[in-house]
Amino acid sequence: YQRRVHGVFFLAGHKSHTMLNPSFIDLDTVTDQQHEQYMKAFKIFDKRGVNSVSTGDLKNIFQMLGQETTEKEIKLMMDEVDENGDGNMDYDEFVKLMVFLEKKMDSQEKSAAEVREIFKSFADASGNIDEIGLWNLIQTVRCGDKISRADVSEMMMEADVDGDRSVSVDEFVKIIMNAENKETA
Repeated sequence: YQRRVHGVFFLAGHKSHTMLNPSFIDLDTVTDQQHEQYMKAFKIFDKRGVNSVSTGDLKNIFQMLGQETTEKEIKLMMDEVDENGDGNMDYDEFVKLMVFLEKKMDSQEKSAAEVREIFKSFADASGNIDEIGLWNLIQTVRCGDKISRADVSEMMMEADVDGDRSVSVDEFVKIIMNAENKETA
């Protein structure tokens, strides 16, 4: 459900990076320019020259994109895109995965931007939030769900990387995005 917090919509319980089904992506929506880029990438990852990408190749794709993925996530993703069940991705399956990943990354960027906007509405003049401010922010964002001061203190210790007893917007975004990623792992 949605809740408007200081002019920004916050989707409570929303996981912007939840696995969508890449097989529902319509290849007719992919432009010629995108196809050109995807074909170049496909050829790079098709190391065996067999017009398909294996799960090992898929893991390399994520490493090159700077995305940490587990073997389980790779297998689930391959299961989602491997429409013919041969254990490999052909070019069309690869394109669907690339379009999906672009949408997923855009969604994560939008989520981070939403978190930044919410944070700014609670920040002090220095742009940071102390423990009480963090507790107030979390109380507001959680739409009435209660969280203990001890939990907030623990979050503060985890988020306060530089040890200044306050949380910057970058520290806060990092901890929120990490928490969302852990929920779907």
